[in-house]
Amino acid sequence: MHELHRIHQTIRSGVRVEHAGRKSTLKARPRAARVEEAQVSIYYGLDEKQKEFVEFVLSKYIESGVGELDQEKLPHLLQLKYQALPDAVAILGGTDRILSTFIDFQRHLYRLTAA
Repeated sequence: MHELHRIHQTIRSGVRVEHAGRKSTLKARPRAARVEEAQVSIYYGLDEKQKEFVEFVLSKYIESGVGELDQEKLPHLLQLKYQALPDAVAILGGTDRILSTFIDFQRHLYRLTAA
């Protein structure tokens, strides 16, 4: 429970990734196509455990939409994937690393591409 509280606190005090501004600057593309186009850069530098988690999050994004990428959803996604937050923290390497992974892959997903 302490880890859940820490993740929530980190999210509330950290830099938020805003999705609303993206709509006006990016050409609309199907979510699956966006993931496919960015997957090489998304996965670059991730270890196998991080890659598994990012793949899980991306599957939820494709299925349900950009709301799945909201930082407020992170604790729920971790519980869904790992059943317990302490397990997620142990597997993925700590709350700071989890949050960094969650934010960083989105930068690749929404990187502007040349038209």
